[in-house]
Amino acid sequence: MLNVYQVLCAQAGDNNFKQRRTEEAAMDSSFEKLYSELRATKEELLQRLESGRCSALIQPLIYDELADINRAIGKLEKGEYGKCEISGELIPENLLSVIPTMVALSDYDKLGAFCRKPMESVFEPSADTASFLMMIMRG
Repeated sequence: MLNVYQVLCAQAGDNNFKQRRTEEAAMDSSFEKLYSELRATKEELLQRLESGRCSALIQPLIYDELADINRAIGKLEKGEYGKCEISGELIPENLLSVIPTMVALSDYDKLGAFCRKPMESVFEPSADTASFLMMIMRG
């Protein structure tokens, strides 16, 4: 005997509705967590600026980081978070987990200049991400 949920799914032609809904809920939860973390970081940086507890050399870096955070928050609110601003492709989740304010896939190339270790060792990429990163590194 079919329950109402199964009937509705069958009528909609979507047998994977429950799985999709579960995935969407998990994604919503992770975006909510990210949104909270970005807002908390923003508040912390603003407090640091307002308290005068940072040198004049650090202030421009904090303002740049605040701009990046505001941009990421705006993208989350518009549903555009995680898309490369240049190509429109999705930025791999592993990269976003390392740098949630990343806006373009080409930013990955720039990161290597700031790291003591190879970028691949900063996080453990999935097989898809690893092949993607190799493609980027080859140019």
